[in-house]
This record gives sequence, C-alpha cells and structure tokens, in this order.
Amino acid sequence: MCDNVVVPGIFSKMRLRFARSEAPKPVSTEPAASRHKSQNIEAPLNPSNHGPMSQKTQGDAGGSGMLSIRSQQAKTEKLETQIGKIASTKDIRAVWNMCREIHPEKSEQIFQSFWNNVIEAKSTQPAEITKRNAELDENWFHEPFYYLYPQYFGTSDQGTEASFDDLIKQLDYLEELGIRNLYILPHYESPMADGGYDVSAYQPRESLGGEKAYQRFMEAANKRGFRVVTDAPFNHTSVEHQWFRELKEGDSEKSEFYVRVDGREKIAEENIDGDIVCTYRDPDGVETKLVSIFPDVDRTHSLPVKSGDKEVNVFREFYPFQVDLDLRNPKVLDELFKLLGNECNDGVLGKRTDAIAHWLKRRGTANDGLPETHALQSLFKTFLRQVSPKSIILPEAVRSAGEAAKYAGMPTEINNKPVASEGDALFAFELQGALREMIYFQTSTPFWNTVFKQPELPENATWLNLLDHHDETYMGFIREENRQWLGKYIESKGGKVYKEGMSAGGRFADCLDNDPDRIAMSMFCLYMTPGTPAVYYGAEIGAGNQPQHAEKMMLRQGQRLRDMGIQVSDEQAYDPRELQRGPISAKSFEDAQNGKLPSHSMVSKLNQLRTRFDALRSGKISPIDTGFENVLAMSKTPNDSSQKSFLSVANLSGEKKSIKLDIEQLRQRTGFNTFESLSDYLTESSVNLKQTDGQLEIELKPFQCLLIAP
Repeated sequence: MCDNVVVPGIFSKMRLRFARSEAPKPVSTEPAASRHKSQNIEAPLNPSNHGPMSQKTQGDAGGSGMLSIRSQQAKTEKLETQIGKIASTKDIRAVWNMCREIHPEKSEQIFQSFWNNVIEAKSTQPAEITKRNAELDENWFHEPFYYLYPQYFGTSDQGTEASFDDLIKQLDYLEELGIRNLYILPHYESPMADGGYDVSAYQPRESLGGEKAYQRFMEAANKRGFRVVTDAPFNHTSVEHQWFRELKEGDSEKSEFYVRVDGREKIAEENIDGDIVCTYRDPDGVETKLVSIFPDVDRTHSLPVKSGDKEVNVFREFYPFQVDLDLRNPKVLDELFKLLGNECNDGVLGKRTDAIAHWLKRRGTANDGLPETHALQSLFKTFLRQVSPKSIILPEAVRSAGEAAKYAGMPTEINNKPVASEGDALFAFELQGALREMIYFQTSTPFWNTVFKQPELPENATWLNLLDHHDETYMGFIREENRQWLGKYIESKGGKVYKEGMSAGGRFADCLDNDPDRIAMSMFCLYMTPGTPAVYYGAEIGAGNQPQHAEKMMLRQGQRLRDMGIQVSDEQAYDPRELQRGPISAKSFEDAQNGKLPSHSMVSKLNQLRTRFDALRSGKISPIDTGFENVLAMSKTPNDSSQKSFLSVANLSGEKKSIKLDIEQLRQRTGFNTFESLSDYLTESSVNLKQTDGQLEIELKPFQCLLIAP
C-alpha cells in the first residue's frame, strides 16, 4: 500500500497526493554536518501546522483573527480553482517538487508566488501574443541565431552608441541576411561597468530609449516574425540597485535579498592549475573553497557594508560592484516571476540564464551546479512555458560538453508537450574551442575528436554553435599541447591572453588576418557543425578587434573600482573581452551587404539553404576521407531518407588541393546513386570533377567550400 504525501495549504482540499518515494528530499544551504535533525524530513508538513494559514499575528485571537483566517482560506480556495484550470496534476506536482528542492522551509511561499504570477501573466496576455505563440513551430529555436549588443549593433556612426529605435532600422538587414532568431545581450538599466551585467534596475536602459523604445522594438520585431531572446542576469545586481541601496539603509527585508556571509574570514589562497582558489572559514568552523573569477582585479568573495547601524558581509563572486542575490528567497523570486511574466507578454520568447552554475550557494561547496540550482532553472523554464508555451531557456555553462549537457536537464513534459526539463539551446563552448583550433591550425582533427564525443541532448533540445562571442574564449578547451602556441598566436594578432593563460579575448577575424575568403570558409564550417549556428554581431562581415573601445572601458571600470576603495591601476582593470565588443555602424553592415562580401554572402546563402533542406538543419554527419588533414569533408544526411543528402567540403588551407574521394564510401555515406552530374549548391553551378579507378577527384582553391549534391 502506497504511503502518500499531501501538498500543504494550497492544495490540501484538492488532495493532490505524491507517493512518498516521489516527495523531494530537502536540500539545505548548510553543510551536512551542521544540519538540524528537524530539517531531514521527507515530506511536507501537515497543513494544520504549516504554511501561511497556520501563522498567527498579533490580534489573531478572537473575532478579528478568525476573519483573517477565513479571508486567507477564501484566497487559497480561489487560487486552487484557478491553478486547476490552467495546469495538469503532473505539472503542479513537478512545480511543487522544484520548490521543495530550492527551499524546503519556504517551498509553499515560492509555490504560491509561482502560480499567482502565472495566473496574472496569462490573464493579461495580449491576444496577438497568444495567437503568435499558438502558431509558432515547436522547434523554432533550431533556426540560426544572431546575437548582439543593442547599444553597439548598427550605430549611426562608428564611435557612437545605438538605441532600440536604431535596432528597429536594422531589422531589414537581418531579414535579408535570413535571420529570424535574435538573442539580445543585457538591456537592463546599468552603470555599464561590466557590459550591462551589473544591473541597477530590471527595466530597459534609458540610454537605449527606455521602456517606450523597447516596446516599439518588441512590437516591430513581433509583427515581422522575429523571435527575441533576452538575457537573465539574475545571479547578481549592481551595488547601485535600489534593493542594495535599501539594504545599506537598514531595510530588514532587503537585507535578505542578498546572500550574507557575516563573520566569514579568508584563511588561504593558492594557485591550482591556473585558478586562484581562496579558502574561507565561517564562525562555526565550516570551510569553503572558491575560485577567484577576476583575480587580476580582486581576490575576495564578499563586500563588507553597513546595513543601518550594523556591519554585514554580502557575498559576491564576480566583480566587487556586483553583489549576489539570494535566489532561494521567495520575495526575490516573486520579483523575478513578475519580470518574466511581463516580458513574455511583451513577446520575449526565451531567456539566457547568465552564469547559471553559480545561481544558488551552499556553505562548504564551490557553489557550482548544485542540485537546487538545476531545480531553480527548471522552475524558471516551467514558468516561461506556463505563460508562453513555446518559450525557451539558453543556459550559459562554460563547461565541457558532458558537463554542459546537464543543464539541459532530463526529458519531461510541460503542458503535455515533450521538452527538456531545463535548457533548450545550450552553448557548445567546447566545440567552439575545437572549431577555432581547427581553423587556426588548419587541421580537422580537433573538430572530429570533439564532435564524436558530443553528448545527445533530450528531445527537441539543441546545441548552439559559436565562433565569435561576447565573452572570454576559455583556453582549457584547446588541446594542452597547442594551448601555449595558440596563446602566442592570438596575441600576435592583437588579442589578449590572461588568467594564467586560460582565457583569451579578441575577434577571430583578426586571427585569420582579416582574409575575406578564410572568414567565409570559417562561417561555412560553423554552419556545417551539428546543431544550431549562433552568429555574433559583426562576425558575418569580418569585424575585427576594437582596442580603442577596450581602453575606453578600461578607464571606466578602473574608476568604478577605485570609487569603491579598491586600489587598482587602469592596466589591472583592462578587460580583454572588450576587444570583441564595441560599436559597429549600420553603414559597415550595409557596405558588406551591397559589396557582396564573401563571408556575408556565405551566411546569407546558408540561411536560405537551411530552410530548404532537412540535411542542413537537423541531419546526421559522417566524415569523408580525403587524404588531407587540412580538408574538412563530411556527408550530411537528412532524418527523412526521401530528402536530399549533401557532400560538404572545406579547404582549411591557403593552398590548392586535389582531393580524391572513394566512390564506394561516398555512395554508402551520402546515398548518391550517380556521380556524373553533381552541383555545388553554394554557387548553383556544376562541379568540375573526374572519376578514375573508383575515385572521385575534385580540385579545391585556397579556402574554397563546396556543398555538393545531385
């Protein structure tokens, strides 16, 4: 006979029961040795003595207290009825389990906040957004992404910044490029000391035109069929955020909005494989080891401040001007649920969970990918899907493919639709390293070594493949024997290697000597990689490093740190990532388009072909032997065998190549029945080839690419 558990308070009348084996085990913020026995419960407590209905306040005794309880009961019954109309028992149970994993003691508050905000968002959703969501393809996010800084993309002049109104003007360019999916880097209010990831208010920046310009952009993008994903920089806020200002003023509620480490002291620091690792001891003796993320700037993990007349220590893991939110706090989550609900109703279709591995903290751990962090990401994913059923999560986990795949979660169902429980589109950072190593060293070996071990993701999820991107290039994904040489190569091309040689900043076009044909070949390789391509703004026109912009940001950040009492030189405040950021004028994009720049034409053509052929979207690949390590050749076959297969060839070198392909291998891996008349779909012309002794001979020009099929 099955022992059952009842969800407290909110669903006690609905008698929503879980088998005890399904009830979530609580995950404490304390180390195991210091947990109180009363926390080791397997099931929610009885509703008669747990939750908001059981709590009495002054004046509860007598008639007024009874009225208060009855009022709460009426609200609870109304909420129960509303939830029952919009969600399945399975979904309700899943949300409850997530809430228990995140915060066992406050799970009911999180649970109620979740559903209250879902109901509010759904009840106020514009009809046109509801209609768009219903008509949208389930796998819309498998189409190529273009991602950009709204202040830097398509500026009126090379030295200025753009606004959301300027971004509206760039929609024509993106449409002609064949792009419909946009990922917009941080657009919230910010002092801009860390590229917008130091949020001072979760509302559109005034420098971008504020709320009105943002709404104009969203309306224009929605009407034209663009799908917009924005950033979720929820791990931390700027010290300029109103919540943190109120903490310093002594507000007791806001003091709980941030993670506190009062009494913690630093006791050691060591270099472990290039990482600066700091050891801390709490007053009760618990020790915690944490990696210093920006060791050239600061090697501590807290910010001592006065909260009213009391000294407190606020936890921080990134820059000193960024303080970490307590994402277990139901009131913090309530604020974020409101934000997500509003953005879904604006038409936003997804969120990139910035620094997701760090979101929840637990003493005695490295705060890296805790089980409750995965539960929280799953909770946000479920919230988005309840409000906007086709919306997605893009986890930012700079990890090996095997580790990054964990942020997709497990196969599950939400709204009776099969989905991954967490991430839908995962950045393939390890594969990015392999692509760069392949292209820079002109050898296909790192590509195949990485692709062959790329793990499968849950149904409908996809890898997002990158060449350029806005953040550091992690050198740990480069083979150790090549890492030092590559670092020297990047620096010889104007880039910067830092963090003990484990990170690099700089655009990939500079590393290719800004050769138009070589950049075009690189974009071709990106699109041939299994998964979904993500084009960083300017990559398609060969945008290069911006040292002047990096120096400008260095001065801003250096002053910001010194204002906080952190004595750093401007050189110490230099952020190499800023080399690959900065303004690119609308005219630069227009000139590339009108001048038919090879890399721009390549991206445009491949976007067209992806819409026509399944083999170029979600098909399978197999290597084709060419006899040359510096030629990347593969078959691309569709999931539907009745559709067209392709032979993809890229000359990675600057030399002419005469490759010979085994016809029998080609027949087996491509399914081609004839080799008499083959066409290159990139140029829409026939391929000049010879057949001799069971081999197919093809002449390749330097950096030439072919996409061959009958």
